[in-house]
Amino acid sequence: MINRITKPIVYVLDSDATHSSRLAAMLREEDMEVRVYDTVEYFLHDVSTRGPACLVLEMELPRCDGLEVQRQLKQRRIDIPVLFFARRPSIAQCVAALDAGAVAFIEKPAPADRLLKAIRTAVELHSDQQGRLADRAEILRRIGTLTDRELQTLQMLLDGCSVKQVSKAFQIGNQTVAKHRARGLAKMKARNDALLVRLCLSHGIEKLTEIDLLVEDGEEEPEEQRVRASEAPPVKWIDAPALALADRC
Repeated sequence: MINRITKPIVYVLDSDATHSSRLAAMLREEDMEVRVYDTVEYFLHDVSTRGPACLVLEMELPRCDGLEVQRQLKQRRIDIPVLFFARRPSIAQCVAALDAGAVAFIEKPAPADRLLKAIRTAVELHSDQQGRLADRAEILRRIGTLTDRELQTLQMLLDGCSVKQVSKAFQIGNQTVAKHRARGLAKMKARNDALLVRLCLSHGIEKLTEIDLLVEDGEEEPEEQRVRASEAPPVKWIDAPALALADRC
């Protein structure tokens, strides 16, 4: 659902002042923040990914077509949903825009209820995506609080090793392994191993760490040091099915 604390931002990039003004008025009545631009430069300078948002983008702009704007957004790693609209869209334009990740391509002018539904859906998708990103960042932060041994112990247990096998690998007692496990689970805020697996996999984290099991006989356990979670690769906005194709498509 749309975040009610942060007002959704609908960016409108349209060279038709009359159309953009009417659209802005309609969206403001729906309690959305609207920012209208008639040039690509001003939009790219101002756009932000903080909070739920979407872009309503005219295909035919004076000095740059909408597909080029879409490419520039990807290059700048600005991952907000894009809804295209055009007066006489071609099949090639529809296909290119949707293949590049647009959530809708609507013929202009469109019925208000249809356009509003498409915008609401796009904003909600972006809000959900931001929530997933925030959750994943929190999981990585928790992993970053684990010590080396807590990290290694949890990973071995998640890989199916028994406490005895972990104890043998690190040449430490079973009770010590149990303590590492308990502290690690507490830091990860997971009640047991199964919940930890579900927590990690649901956020695309398959391995807590790469583990080196080679421990020399008689070697004392090294002093535990905190390790940072590796930087997560950027998670791009997930392409949603097109809400509607123009009748011409």
